[in-house]
Amino acid sequence: MQLMILPSLQVLQGLLKIFNKDHSKVLIFSYSTKILDILEQYMMTTGYEYRRLDGSTSIEEKNHHCQRI
Repeated sequence: MQLMILPSLQVLQGLLKIFNKDHSKVLIFSYSTKILDILEQYMMTTGYEYRRLDGSTSIEEKNHHCQRI
């Protein structure tokens, strides 16, 4: 079943397929936590592995995630 997604997420979907094929890592910046919420839902729905770093992320968690990247 094809998900109904915004055109901008369709572009992201295409780019992620390309980067995933090459086993590349992708970093996405946003000033809006609402956009991060949408991206997080998209990543969870599509099964991509992701890490979210925002103002509510503890310093310990940020350090842990950054070391893994």
